[in-house]
Amino acid sequence: IQIKKSISVGGDGTRGNFSAIGITTKAELKRDTGSYQWNLNTTYRWSKQSAYGKSEMTQYENEVYLTGNISKQIGKFKVIGFTEDERSYMRKIDLRSSAGLGLGVSIIKNKKFDIVFSEVILPEYFWSSIKVSNNNFTVRASSRLRANYESGLIKISSVTLFQPAIYSSREVSFLDNLNMRSTNTIALKIKKNLEVGLLYTYSYQGYPHYITNAVNPSQ
Repeated sequence: IQIKKSISVGGDGTRGNFSAIGITTKAELKRDTGSYQWNLNTTYRWSKQSAYGKSEMTQYENEVYLTGNISKQIGKFKVIGFTEDERSYMRKIDLRSSAGLGLGVSIIKNKKFDIVFSEVILPEYFWSSIKVSNNNFTVRASSRLRANYESGLIKISSVTLFQPAIYSSREVSFLDNLNMRSTNTIALKIKKNLEVGLLYTYSYQGYPHYITNAVNPSQ
């Protein structure tokens, strides 16, 4: 049984009223043995940007995000182990790391569609050197919806996480300790091992904004 793998690379740049340059990469490894499945996904974003009317660029993003899961089918349900890890220059996060266990259920699975919903109890540790006194341990209820569609030359995939806190070592409001993330891709096959497409990622993190108001929770 082979390990399936994919990698995408994109770049962007701006010159005019301000200058900017950026690189985005996304990689995936997965394997299905029949008795269990595992999957690793990583996204990396790096960019520099100048102030308006200036040409000298400074660091803006250096973002690493990794998720992994392993699952085993038992009847109609899947037992799922899940991990989520992040390091963010933009949000001043030195490390946000979590791992947990839960259940998933296949909503649709056929030749074109594969849609799975899972719920995982996810202990998380947040560490930032900006304000060490605000480092936090949280337990989250992590709801995950994964959807894949493939037909002919078109491939569409989406993974969305909704992660409210059910316990926190610090007293923080619901929105100030809420995490959400959605990663979406659409790809057009050009030939056997080459595709061109679009990647859209949205994330919301309340706690970095709670620590430092200059950090926007949405990105």
